[in-house]
Amino acid sequence: MPEWIVETIGGGSAAFYHGSGDTFVLRKAAGSINDFESTPQVLEGAAAQIYAGLINENIIFSPLSVVPEYTTALNYAPLVRYTIGGIVDENFEYLLTGQIPDVNSYDTARFFEELKQILAKLSFRHFSPIANWRQLFRSLEKMTDAKCTQQSLADYLFSQLSESIIINHLSISRFYPLENRMQVEGVVSSGKNSLLQKNITFPISGTWFEAVIDSGQSRFDELTASNLDNKISSLLFKEGIRSNLILPIQTGNSIYGFLNIGSPLTGNYLNQYQVELDTIVRFLSNQHEKILNRHKIELLSEQLEQLHNKFSSIENIRTLGELAGGVFHDLNNVIGAILGRSQLILQKTESKAGDVFIDKIIKDAKLIETSALDSGEILKRLRQLAKSDRKGIKEPIDLQKLIDDSIEMIQPRWERLIQSVGLKISLEKEPVENIMISAEPSELREVFTNLLLNALDAMPDGGKLSIIGRRMEQAVQITLVDTGTGMSADLLEKVFTPFFTTKGEHGTGLGLPLCKKIIEDHGGSLMVNSVVGKGTSFVIMLPIIEMADSKKRQQHVINEDNLNPKIIIAEDSLDLQTTMYELLTAQGYKVTIASSGEEVLKLCGRERFDLLITDLGLPGISGLELSKNIKSIDKNIKIILTSGWDIHNTEAELRAKGVDSYLPKPFRTSDIQTAIQNLFVS
Repeated sequence: MPEWIVETIGGGSAAFYHGSGDTFVLRKAAGSINDFESTPQVLEGAAAQIYAGLINENIIFSPLSVVPEYTTALNYAPLVRYTIGGIVDENFEYLLTGQIPDVNSYDTARFFEELKQILAKLSFRHFSPIANWRQLFRSLEKMTDAKCTQQSLADYLFSQLSESIIINHLSISRFYPLENRMQVEGVVSSGKNSLLQKNITFPISGTWFEAVIDSGQSRFDELTASNLDNKISSLLFKEGIRSNLILPIQTGNSIYGFLNIGSPLTGNYLNQYQVELDTIVRFLSNQHEKILNRHKIELLSEQLEQLHNKFSSIENIRTLGELAGGVFHDLNNVIGAILGRSQLILQKTESKAGDVFIDKIIKDAKLIETSALDSGEILKRLRQLAKSDRKGIKEPIDLQKLIDDSIEMIQPRWERLIQSVGLKISLEKEPVENIMISAEPSELREVFTNLLLNALDAMPDGGKLSIIGRRMEQAVQITLVDTGTGMSADLLEKVFTPFFTTKGEHGTGLGLPLCKKIIEDHGGSLMVNSVVGKGTSFVIMLPIIEMADSKKRQQHVINEDNLNPKIIIAEDSLDLQTTMYELLTAQGYKVTIASSGEEVLKLCGRERFDLLITDLGLPGISGLELSKNIKSIDKNIKIILTSGWDIHNTEAELRAKGVDSYLPKPFRTSDIQTAIQNLFVS
């Protein structure tokens, strides 16, 4: 603080003391006037009493002649001494004193009046180093692991930092590079309400944040009425912020967001804490990177599982010809995205190896990469591919989340175009918030991924891609518009014709026909418009789920969670047996394990169970035979049949043998939970 005061008033000196009773000890001093002796390390006795008298009488400015005897004779007009002091936390006192070089400055007088009001809010923590670092980082780690909101993080950081630094504003913002905008996700102000509201969005161009993005470094600015050159700085100034520090939150080499801290003090006060604040931001950056990598791995794992299901669903080699090229195109899109993402994760985490959590991410990413490469080799060996006749299960999904996931999947391709070729391709979104549709997620994700990749290919010189959502009466309209090369009327007539392509040997001519078929299978429509030299737009219409239906489904889940059926599992694989037992017991179910059908029959003869989960290929009697026998003993028991083999029985035939539900292996945690819930809905 003393350095900041000397800098602000343009010279003179400043000394900051703290103590109790009649003794003050010098904490820090800055500046000097050659006509005086050095500032004493200790003030006590008569000297301390003089200062105490000035403080008690609320006298800030006084002639230098009233200071203690440690001054020497003046060689020019007397200067003015300032004195500000007070009591902190009952038993702790502080004293700020020094000389003013310009006695006639009205701005200096006003400065010390405002400084006195600010110092009156000091606490004991302001005389100690910033926070307990270990405790601060431990709390931040717990909050991010618990997926708390950015507002909660902002509240916590403000409460901790404001005890050590004089600040009146803290905000956390997310940066969206494709749209060149930022969105405030958490904000705290010492006033009643911050003018920089949560969820408000600002364009980056022309702001201080743009300079932070260009340099990758923190930025400090003083706010005065003469340098308010953008909306953000004007709002901060109106909030009472006079100095501002922007710190970038980075993941790898990319800026993820910003930590913005403001202080009511002018000059260089806030900037002197940049080292400490940089440490906090580096920790936040690491935490954000962990969360993003975790989300990417979950998304990639889901894509790999869906890819595996596509391979295992092939039933008859003679039917593999109708949509061979389309599926090949489809799977190559998925494998390419998975492989690109896994390699991107490895690149970003390689330099940080050694951390336990990072090492786990590296291991998982390598497994995903290997699986994707193996899947690619399988595709090369397959001469023909086709979709299974079995349709995917539709479920209620958030349409905007599905679109965002599709954008995330093509990010590696987008970044390569920007970094290697130097293209500038921007993204503009008008989101479709709170709209639910009934869909098979992987299929619709393929549609959006395909259309987005086509848009990138259509803009070889760069351009803008817009995704615009509109809610209609009973449907939602999604329009994807690029500013690419466009298509002639002749080409437009053929875009949905199988095997027609404009990409030569690089295209199969089945991507758009496949997209159209998927959309129509979902009860929607896909249309296209294009103008040569201006661009192309694809318009997707999909039926929506009424909110009442969605809430009803949610209510069912809540009710079903209260059910606790008694379960017996028949499974001869020890690994799967153990996994299912741990999974279901963790969800509160009482579970009994059996390794054969005979063992199940014995256990069911001794006690009653509500649900049997049985594998088809059990040793001895099969799962189908077991189901039939168990239903003859207890007609009320529910039975779920699982199998890694294809089952050719119809649903009616399975029910005739006592089976209430069928799950093909491998199945996800959510699949078994949903199956149980569906069986026990009243």
